[in-house]
Amino acid sequence: MYRSKKYFPKFKVGDLVRPKHYCQNKGRLALVIREQLFDMVVIRYLDKLDSRTDARVNNLELVNESR
Repeated sequence: MYRSKKYFPKFKVGDLVRPKHYCQNKGRLALVIREQLFDMVVIRYLDKLDSRTDARVNNLELVNESR
């Protein structure tokens, strides 16, 4: 089966990410907790562990990669 790269996120579960400078939550650190199709991931912010949200991969920058 052909798997197009645009349908699968470039971040893995456990990656430390930060929203880009033009986003509302810029500067906040977050962990990727689930990958979704169509360039979306579910992230959890580290300053408030109860806050989970969907985020577009294009709006995130990688801080530290998980193993």
